[in-house]
Amino acid sequence: MRGLNLSNLSVEADGLVVGGNGTIVYNFEWWDELENHLETFNLHTLDGSGCQLIKDAGPLRRITVLNLSGCTQLQNSSLAGIGSSFCARRSLNLSNCVQITDVSTLGNIYELDLSGCTGITDVSVLGRVHSLNLSGCVGITDISTLGDVRTLNLKGCENITCIQALVNVIDINLEGCYKAQSSFLSAAPLTILQRAQVVNVSFTGETGRKFLEDPVAGFEYYPNGDVHSLVLTAPKFPCAHTVDISNSYKLVNVQSLSHVRILNLQHCISLTDVSMLGGVYELDLSNCCAITDVSSLGGVHSLNLADCSGITDVSNLGRVHTLNLSGCYQITNVSKLNTVHTLNISGCKYIRNVSMLGSVYDLNMKGCTAVTDVSKLGQIHRLNIIGCTGITDISALDGVSELVNLG
Repeated sequence: MRGLNLSNLSVEADGLVVGGNGTIVYNFEWWDELENHLETFNLHTLDGSGCQLIKDAGPLRRITVLNLSGCTQLQNSSLAGIGSSFCARRSLNLSNCVQITDVSTLGNIYELDLSGCTGITDVSVLGRVHSLNLSGCVGITDISTLGDVRTLNLKGCENITCIQALVNVIDINLEGCYKAQSSFLSAAPLTILQRAQVVNVSFTGETGRKFLEDPVAGFEYYPNGDVHSLVLTAPKFPCAHTVDISNSYKLVNVQSLSHVRILNLQHCISLTDVSMLGGVYELDLSNCCAITDVSSLGGVHSLNLADCSGITDVSNLGRVHTLNLSGCYQITNVSKLNTVHTLNISGCKYIRNVSMLGSVYDLNMKGCTAVTDVSKLGQIHRLNIIGCTGITDISALDGVSELVNLG
């Protein structure tokens, strides 16, 4: 047997079922007794997530993948055995083990998840970890030794201020690291994260919005009219294929992101010019309400323009594979979108004529109250006409494979 699942075991449990077919049953009342049998099992994978019986992980020498997420009884003394027995290229999940504060013995773990361990403050020994998740570790302030970590999740580490050392990180999540983002979006992009391929610097939640309103936050900006009107320029990520800089509502210049393959700019409400993003493969511009011209985005494969209320003309978007126009209520003409594969025009209440959309594979027309004639849509595979109160005759839709119509 290579794996054992103890997840969510509690002190009330009177037995464990191990083995894929559920036929092998062992009764172990306490973790200490189970540990005596681990060598017999020849285990490589152990899932003990949420198991409140586990108070001491012990010297689990043979375990390759160990999940102790949510084992809140684990303390610092429990990690000594793990650190000494775990060799490189093994996976350890200690997320939400809230009593753990000292990780000094875990520097040789290959993949380490410490998310939600709010008591941790010192991660200086974790520089050799390949993949490191520190999301929600709000006590951490210094990450200067983590420059060689390849995948680094710092989401919600709001007290980190300097990320200059992260020169070799490939996949970085800085969502909610508002103090670090200030440094990052000013001078730091010229010298750090030049190797990063996946970058998330999304400003989320009320804290993020308040941070962006601060005129002395430290961004690279140019005066535009007066001191309170700032222009934010997106940093350069020369190797990045995936970038999330959503909710940056002062962002207006995204010229440096034209090479990115997957780009999330949702809620960038000051952004007006997206003409340089026609080569992006997957582009999210939802709630970018200042955008009016999308004529250059016809080459995008998947394009989300939901709630971009300033858009009126979508005639050049016929080559887009997946197109979301929900809430773009000023759009009236969709006749050029007949070759789109998946089209969402829900809430576009001024669209009247959909006769040209018969070749669309998946069409969401929810709430298109001005549409009355659907006689040309009988060959669509999936069609949503919920709330289309103007439609009275659906007899022509018998050929639709999946018709969503709740009256």
